[in-house]
Amino acid sequence: MEPVLKAFSALAMLVAASAAFADLTNGGFETGDYSGWDSIGYSQVVEASPLNLPGTSRGPTEGTHLAQLYSGRGGTGPWAYSYEIYSFTGAPREENYYLYGSAIKRKFYALAGTKVSFDWSFINWGFYPYDDVSFMVWNGQYVKLKSGLELPPYQADTGWQHMELTVATSGFQTISFGIVDHLLDAYHSELYLDNFHAVPEPTSLAGLALGGLALIVRKRRRPI
Repeated sequence: MEPVLKAFSALAMLVAASAAFADLTNGGFETGDYSGWDSIGYSQVVEASPLNLPGTSRGPTEGTHLAQLYSGRGGTGPWAYSYEIYSFTGAPREENYYLYGSAIKRKFYALAGTKVSFDWSFINWGFYPYDDVSFMVWNGQYVKLKSGLELPPYQADTGWQHMELTVATSGFQTISFGIVDHLLDAYHSELYLDNFHAVPEPTSLAGLALGGLALIVRKRRRPI
């Protein structure tokens, strides 16, 4: 009976460890910085509410912090040219009319079937013909989120948008987000990000746990 109890105890610990490891640390930027993330260009983690976040009527969708990325140089820097943004994120390089921007990214391990979700919002501060663009790159696949000419000019925004992705293959995953300005640096746009989670499918965890249990059983059956 004791070997069976030990096996199930090990199984329970394996499932618990898998579930804890799967979710993203600092997915809501609640550390107040980019801990767990890499960044380039002029961006910041801000503590915000609907009352003190310039340019939007919404606060964070989770907790009290969010990431704020700028398309231009902004302030005193640090600055990043658009070609640096494309290299950093793995996005395809656009025409040279894109000037400056910022980006963040992170790499994490996840099981196949894991649901990766997050919230994003794009604010357009420009006008025609300036077409600032925001995008993400998920495991090498480029996805445009929104561009300036898809919205009315001057402080038009998408509102919070929720997106969910599914991990195709177990292993390390890479997700990146970027924003670059177009033609003129004087009018920058902004990309807000918050509420990142990576939740494994129960079937994926069960498969991992059963594999661990089978390994335990095989070890118990080995002749001395």
